Parts: sequence; C-alpha cells; structure tokens
Amino acid sequence: MIQLYKGIKNISYGIIFLFLGVVFMIIYFIFSSNSLLSLPAEIALIFGLGFIIAGLLFIMALKRLRK
Repeated sequence: MIQLYKGIKNISYGIIFLFLGVVFMIIYFIFSSNSLLSLPAEIALIFGLGFIIAGLLFIMALKRLRK
C-alpha cells in the first residue's frame, strides 16, 4: 500500500514536471524570436529541459516501484 502511494505521488510529480517543462519550452520559443530577450530564452530552455528530464525520471521511478 505504501509503495502504491509513492507510485501515485511519483506519477503526479512526473506529470507536473513534464507540464512545467512544456511551459518553459513555449516561453523559450516565444522569447527566442526577440534578440533582446535571448538570455531569458536560454534560461527558459535550460529550465524546460531540466523539468522534462525530471518528469521522465519520476515516471521511470514509478515503473521500477511497480516491479
């Protein structure tokens, strides 16, 4: 039962992190067209990729708990 709770918590964190990653990637694509906002665009790209990787890691942790 405790493992199931941890699995549900991990999948919800994974989905939240994937959503945040997509939001930051959208911000990157909006800001990258303007040359004055290139630094915030690069920061948004780094955060977006980081959140997507973190979300995938949380989902992979859920699959390991199910075994």
